[in-house]
Amino acid sequence: EKLQLTAMMKKEVEKLTSTGELEQKMKALYTYVSTNIQFKDPDTDFKSAYIPPSAIETFERKYGDCKAKTVLLMAFLKEIDIAAEPAFLHIKYNFGFDIVLDVFNHVIVYLPELDLFLDPSAETIKYGDLPPTIQGKDVYLPYSNRFLQTPIEPVENRNIIVKQIVLGDEGIENILINQQFTGTYEAYQRELYETETDGAGCYREGWLDKTQNSFPEFNIRYLLVSGANDINEDINVTTSLIRKVKEKPGKTERGFTIRPLCFPLDCPDSNEGTFDEYFKNEDRLYPLDLLLRHNFIRQVEIVLLTEYRKVEIPKAVFIENEVGFLRFETQTVENKVVVEFQLRFNQQMIRPETYKLAKNLVDEAVRIINGERIIVY
Repeated sequence: EKLQLTAMMKKEVEKLTSTGELEQKMKALYTYVSTNIQFKDPDTDFKSAYIPPSAIETFERKYGDCKAKTVLLMAFLKEIDIAAEPAFLHIKYNFGFDIVLDVFNHVIVYLPELDLFLDPSAETIKYGDLPPTIQGKDVYLPYSNRFLQTPIEPVENRNIIVKQIVLGDEGIENILINQQFTGTYEAYQRELYETETDGAGCYREGWLDKTQNSFPEFNIRYLLVSGANDINEDINVTTSLIRKVKEKPGKTERGFTIRPLCFPLDCPDSNEGTFDEYFKNEDRLYPLDLLLRHNFIRQVEIVLLTEYRKVEIPKAVFIENEVGFLRFETQTVENKVVVEFQLRFNQQMIRPETYKLAKNLVDEAVRIINGERIIVY
């Protein structure tokens, strides 16, 4: 009864699923419920706290809590013959196998044939991904009377900066930077975009300020933000920089000195602060929550003129331990210098006994970003 649809709702489902393969159809239904049905807690009476409204009620109201949005998505999926069931969990805790009604404070959708979890309450999360707060959580499936666990990092977390540096006769002429986000990084960026007072304007201003602070000797020719207002698109921030003054920056007797990485490791949920601030203490008494399993990727390409005959590059670094790894490599390829950097954590929660291992990785990463130089002459 809760999953019944009106003729108007069936027509909406038909319109949403009129084209594409099956996965595209499911994605369209998920996106509709996620973005068109406002998340809103119900009245605080006992009935509304535990018993969801019907799919028809939620569709007509255009708002609902996690129970309401779960029922609506299940009803839509049923219309295209996709089996789905509710999955109960607690956002903060894992409850193990002690099932009491009060241990649940959230419900999402599970597709057993695809072994796929969807959270239609999360308005900034793409199809196939999950909010970081419910990754790796125990869930109870009442229809099949069994327990499962939501995946950790269902979409790989990647914070990628691809940078091209073009050298001229007088040093660096211009820089092109593209920053990309996937997984939880993207979810946090989309949330920042939507919570800014002026939306796109404030979000873009934040990037302008960050870029200008990182490259004070350059003018910003343009800064483009794409995908932030569309849950189905990837977020990309592209920036073009040109040197303010035509002089020879970093010039030595041997040539030009270039710091290839520059950008600090940023915090995922804020436009302020840096990641290494998590590790400012020498020791910890309690676990450190990093919010996600971090994966910082930096790729730099330095384009050289034919006049530059020789390049001095720093030594490669590779460190791996229990909590993750750090990789830094530089090589020359024809008329280019290619720099690759990656700091990857395989844990979200850093235990006190592994804190120093994590701190060592971060400290070395910061040293590389701030200290390593390439000399061309």
